[in-house]
Amino acid sequence: MKSASNGSKKKRSCKLCGHKWSGRPEPVPRECPACHSRRWNRPVPPPLPDEVQEELERAIYKALRLRYRRSKGNPKRASSHSNHRATIYTTQ
Repeated sequence: MKSASNGSKKKRSCKLCGHKWSGRPEPVPRECPACHSRRWNRPVPPPLPDEVQEELERAIYKALRLRYRRSKGNPKRASSHSNHRATIYTTQ
C-alpha cells in the first residue's frame, strides 16, 4: 500500500459553484462534492450575447407552445405512446 511521504492534500475548487475542498492528490475527482457537476474543473463558458439569448428563448417558447397545442387538440395523442395493448376477450 502506498503512503504519502509528506501527507499533503491537494486543494481543489469548483469553477461553477465556487466550493473549495481538499483531498487526495490522485486520482482527480469525478465531480464537485457540493453541486455534483462533472464540469467542476473546466472554465465557465461566456454568456451568450443578448440578441442570441432572446432569439433562443423565442424559439424554445414557440416549440413548446406548438407541442402543447398539438397535444391539447388531439385527446388520443396523450395515450398514443403508451404500452397499453387492447385486450381481446373470447367467450366459449
